[in-house]
Amino acid sequence: MHMKKVIIYFSLLAGTLLTMASCKKYLDVRPEDKILKDEAFSKESGFMTQLNGVYLNMSSYEMYGGKMHMVIPDVLGQLYNTNGNSPYNNMSRYAYTDEKTKTFFADYWSNAYGSIANLNLILDNIDKAKNVFTNNNYNLVKGEALALRTFLHFDLMRLFGPIYASTDSSTMSIPYYSYRSPMARPYLKGNDMMDSLQRDITLAATLLANDPVLKYGPGGDSTSNFTSYRKFRMNYYAVKALQARMYLYRLDKVNALAAVQDVLNAPAAYFPFNTGGSIPGDPVLSQDCLFMLENYKLEDSYNKLFATTLFEWNILMPRTDALTSLFNQSADVRISPYRWNLPSDGSRTEKVFYKYSPIITSQGNKNVRIPIMRAAECYLIAAEAAADRPTQLQYLNKLKAARGADLIVSTNDFTGEITKEYRREFYGEGQMFFYYKRINAANIQDGTAATGTVIAMGKAKFVVPLPDAERQIHLPNP
Repeated sequence: MHMKKVIIYFSLLAGTLLTMASCKKYLDVRPEDKILKDEAFSKESGFMTQLNGVYLNMSSYEMYGGKMHMVIPDVLGQLYNTNGNSPYNNMSRYAYTDEKTKTFFADYWSNAYGSIANLNLILDNIDKAKNVFTNNNYNLVKGEALALRTFLHFDLMRLFGPIYASTDSSTMSIPYYSYRSPMARPYLKGNDMMDSLQRDITLAATLLANDPVLKYGPGGDSTSNFTSYRKFRMNYYAVKALQARMYLYRLDKVNALAAVQDVLNAPAAYFPFNTGGSIPGDPVLSQDCLFMLENYKLEDSYNKLFATTLFEWNILMPRTDALTSLFNQSADVRISPYRWNLPSDGSRTEKVFYKYSPIITSQGNKNVRIPIMRAAECYLIAAEAAADRPTQLQYLNKLKAARGADLIVSTNDFTGEITKEYRREFYGEGQMFFYYKRINAANIQDGTAATGTVIAMGKAKFVVPLPDAERQIHLPNP
């Protein structure tokens, strides 16, 4: 492929290659791709192993366990005080020609497309091997793989693609890989790209129509590992939330509101909001999560990004005045001392971010969860998409009440209220920049300056340039 050689040979494949290493004649006539297809995709467990490998890779520090989730979109969204000495300062100033910043984006591109390539290995082979699957597992594997491929393409679109809420929605965006290709795929216009992704997510929802999460809840069907713990897989509810997110991105509020109803109408016990007593052992507020990843090395990400032992200019933390202004109600669980607090060793006078800290959770397990999609976002989508102001406030107030914040009776700045809820809700979850870009915000709060100081935004800042290596492949540039 035109990206870095990032195809990952997961545990099953590695084992296969090792055990066959001495059989040179066999390897001479069966290249690695052939081995991969024949051995990994000859039985149900091979497909599951490949899919699990994608989830594992997505949880890494290079992807949603760090850079692609907690760093890049949040720094661009001005959630942190990245002063002049910060390694993220140039990124926060939208200095896209800076070499270090370009490396961040190049890695984002190659890691996302690398995972897409691995998902396409599954999707390219699954229909030919349909007979190896038992029960409903063919639909689950194909539905999850298709949904994850859509999710990754859409995040690439949100970062590198045009501002959709403008006339630029029909300009060239990014390549769409609907199959594993050794050749660079052409760029699609923004609206054509979204058409393709919406077809994919609609099919994924159909394939997951009998997802165990619908019958059993997030715990799933405990008769097998693959059908249990559905919160940690791209389940039906997460697919509907992604579908709603994509419709709203295209300014299709009617379909966004329709898509999100499955989540809002799910049994109350499936995705409840954390109450005060559950916060100490669950700083990520995982109860309303529709889809999470697990990274058992999450402590490493925390130590690289948020640990109080980091030098002043390396730690990701907001200005005190910004945090105080945003969280002006102490009862709001999102400003809980288990998430934001002064270091116990007295090393700092500003509150730091403990959401991903290596605590032992209330279940006696290490804090390893990474929220990817939440019911909270579904209420915010519904609030934006509803047809009238009373209904909009009703959806917004349901979220605010669940988080312990004061309700809004009326407002002359509904967009401003939505913006504040996004900032409160998604610290460390990589949504803020994408939100600003979606609404084509004229200016946003400057993370490094006093509250009230804004940065004028526009196409030059919202549209991240394609990586240099990608441009060279596709000369002349799109």
